[in-house]
Amino acid sequence: VTPLMELKPNAGSDRAWVWNTHADFADESPKPELLAIRFLNAENAQKFKAKFEECRNEVDKRAKKGKVKS
Repeated sequence: VTPLMELKPNAGSDRAWVWNTHADFADESPKPELLAIRFLNAENAQKFKAKFEECRNEVDKRAKKGKVKS
């Protein structure tokens, strides 16, 4: 999770999110990707969004303090 990642609703669904990543390391060489996730219900989707944003904010805060390792 990086500060530049932003969750967006997928096709207007209340239980699915999409986001862009600048470097997906799943393959041999990193490349930008559009990622998606879908949940069984809107409640779990909102919990994921809240935790995702919490992590994004923490990474941003630590980067500004110089505490993020590259």
